[in-house]
Amino acid sequence: MPDVLVRVVLPDRPGALGAVASRIGSVGGDVVSIDILERSDGAVVDELGVVLADEALVELMTGEILEVDGAAVEAVRRVASAAVDPRAELLAVAIGIFHQASADDVLVFLVDRVRARFGADHVAIVPRPKGRDAPDRTGRAVDAPPGTSVTGGLPPRLDAGALAAAARGGAPDAAVADLAAAGAELVVVRRHPVLRQRERTRLAELAELADHRWSELAARTPVR
Repeated sequence: MPDVLVRVVLPDRPGALGAVASRIGSVGGDVVSIDILERSDGAVVDELGVVLADEALVELMTGEILEVDGAAVEAVRRVASAAVDPRAELLAVAIGIFHQASADDVLVFLVDRVRARFGADHVAIVPRPKGRDAPDRTGRAVDAPPGTSVTGGLPPRLDAGALAAAARGGAPDAAVADLAAAGAELVVVRRHPVLRQRERTRLAELAELADHRWSELAARTPVR
């Protein structure tokens, strides 16, 4: 039984979400989670966790959703479990951050978990731009596998500084979160689906928690 996350853009009016859930139910789909990602300009973006009886029903379900007036399907992604609880997931990451034993480990953990949690194409920790009132330190574990500590940036074809600037300017496929104490920024790139406001807020919250823990540990042991 495939589990999928279905991201839909709906008119922000009573009954629209119920109509979509009804259409999903008409093909035997079970909606097991709902996450409201963004609401603006008369539209709302919802991500629905759906369990289907058969892989072949994914396309049929998508067609049924599009029958709802004004509905659009932004993305359909296979996941291990459609019963997503964003608050519980973020709490688990926060607990993991405070279990790290060194400042380096905090940043490695943050990169790894953000990549997994947000399905990101690239995650990097890059030096904070000069003039932002922060220590001149370089972040660690940029786009590295768990347990690896490296310096550097995103893959060579990607300019991390330009991406961070684009994210600050509202680029839909990039987000940046401040790590002021570490003198760095967390840069996240996801080409599809675009990063929505609720996701950007969660990234900023995780970065703030990680930065706080980084500061605690860095005060005990100098960063390598």
